[in-house]
Amino acid sequence: MTREEKGQIIEELSAKFAENNHFYITDATGFTVEQINNFRRLCYKSGVEYRVYKNTLIQKALERNKEVDYSPMFKALKGFSGVIFSSVISSILFLLDVQKSFVFIALKADFLCIHSDMQKATESEKGRERERERRKTV
Repeated sequence: MTREEKGQIIEELSAKFAENNHFYITDATGFTVEQINNFRRLCYKSGVEYRVYKNTLIQKALERNKEVDYSPMFKALKGFSGVIFSSVISSILFLLDVQKSFVFIALKADFLCIHSDMQKATESEKGRERERERRKTV
């Protein structure tokens, strides 16, 4: 793989990390080709994206995002690593499908980002709850 190809993969992967608020880093060490292909089919059927990348490319893509500190995930980047990109809901449904199919893939790390809009909504809900409690005591 040339330096330019690696740079392009890092660029694309960095964009995927920025676009997706939830992803898993997986370890499929010891899987046969047939098992990996079955896992990929299950991912595709569930609307979840799964790709295998070199660990150094994953780390460099994560390092490009200066807004989030991904460094705790770097220690998981050893061995055979794949990345699952999904929304929170689709990932939960996907993991349930995996469990039903008796396909096991080790999760080395996962990331869930709560957007500031969601935090604001939660804070305003807490404010409404405090107001309801205050009214009950009056």
